Amino acid sequence: MRKTWALAVSLAVAMGSLGMTTANAAPAPRAGQGAELTMLATTDVHGRVYNWDYFADKAYADKFGNTVGLANVGGVVDAVRAERGADSVVVVDNGDALQGTPLTTYAAKQAPITETGATHPMAAAYNAIGYDAQNIGNHEFNYGMDLLTTYRDQLNDPLLAANVLDATTGQPVFTPYTILTRKTTDNKPVKIGIIGITTPGSMIWDKANLEGKVTIEDMVTSAKKFRPGLGTVTSIW
Repeated sequence: MRKTWALAVSLAVAMGSLGMTTANAAPAPRAGQGAELTMLATTDVHGRVYNWDYFADKAYADKFGNTVGLANVGGVVDAVRAERGADSVVVVDNGDALQGTPLTTYAAKQAPITETGATHPMAAAYNAIGYDAQNIGNHEFNYGMDLLTTYRDQLNDPLLAANVLDATTGQPVFTPYTILTRKTTDNKPVKIGIIGITTPGSMIWDKANLEGKVTIEDMVTSAKKFRPGLGTVTSIW
């Protein structure tokens, strides 16, 4: 996992407070506590749609009893949206989704989606949950740019990477940032800007897939370049 989110929150109205929380970090706000938004984030899913160990051919469980998979994530997201209100919840993924299980290898190699036209199982899962944005991790490049751009086009949410540039034109290959509109728990509108940036190290690790096609700019340089497009902000993560 080598990637970074830059998250900027721009308030559309004057607010007393703004809290960004995880799914289990805070209870629903009580009257007088101030307005809240809830951010749910996944990372390094690595091809796990189901809670399944393909090598053991049985349900996955580690020694602590933990389970994995976007199928489980979907239940958590649904529960938090029901508790907090869907308009006050943002759901993002920080990358490394396309590599890691026989399922993703099959979609890339045995029956490549670039040839079959089938929807990538990870795209289908993210779409079913209703993610708001995804970042590109270094493992997204493991199967080449054709598979990655095909996957991007199958998503309902934007796949972000401000610093992945076309090697010829120097322009971003992917959407650099997105701006979401949400409502806080006390029904006040808020704009949330999200910039996606990924590690330049992929130019070394996946040189065979990327050289001559894209360049990956310094993360801070790209973040500064696209930050003005988000407008006035109160906080940056």
